Amino acid sequence: MYVLLAALFVAQALAVTFTEETAARRAGALRSLRPRLRVPATARPALLAVSTGVVAIWALGGFYSSLGPALVRLVAPEAPQAARGMVFFALSASAALTVWTLRRTAPSTAAIGGCVTVLPATALTLGGLHGAGLPAVYGGAALAGVAFGAVSQGALRMILASLEEADRATTLAAYYVLSYLAMSLPAVAAGAATQLYGLATTSHTYAVVSALLALAALAALATLAAPRRRAAPIPQPTTSTDNNGTVIAPATVQDIAPRADQRHRRPSEQSAAPGSVPTR
Repeated sequence: MYVLLAALFVAQALAVTFTEETAARRAGALRSLRPRLRVPATARPALLAVSTGVVAIWALGGFYSSLGPALVRLVAPEAPQAARGMVFFALSASAALTVWTLRRTAPSTAAIGGCVTVLPATALTLGGLHGAGLPAVYGGAALAGVAFGAVSQGALRMILASLEEADRATTLAAYYVLSYLAMSLPAVAAGAATQLYGLATTSHTYAVVSALLALAALAALATLAAPRRRAAPIPQPTTSTDNNGTVIAPATVQDIAPRADQRHRRPSEQSAAPGSVPTR
């Protein structure tokens, strides 16, 4: 396996060498390697809104990558060794497919859908511990991958939408620091907790916390979207001009109703002034 990975890395290095550079070269190559984290004010509302969702999906990814094989062994001790490692593959494959599928979906819609998907994903995972068996565990992993891909797709596009090109690198660095901390720290804590409380209890706690984080993200996304809906402009009726260039005000319902009524009157009635008696 490691020989295969080494060969792939060599092939990638060669491909990068012959790839045409799209950015102009600038001085300061070593200075550019200095880590910098910065989230501009324009991107902070979006990052705050999706942050709990990002933590939820990356924490789920950390759970399946670290404790997924042990969970498969606990639920189905007779399952082959390959089935234990394939549980994380199910998450990764469904995440990649989801990212591609939702590439043209509105970012907020993708993020909200991903947060909602966390709930059945955690429920299926716990169902595997309560008699549903290995299919439930794999189903939970696949749904967790869908949630991962949807929230990642939506969150990144929401955060980057309002950024200048010069701010993207530092903002992405901040996003991925948050993501990998959310993936690693809960997984390490869960691994330690299994030694004290067992894998089943730890899995229950992990699933509940992930679901609560997803619900918090849904509330934050709804709060972020509310001002935008209120600020949406109300379409105004267009105006027109007559032959003399005089602006004609847009017709209202009150204006239209008498006009429609007049079309059904006799000519003598149309020429009469309001309130007068028609002449014979």
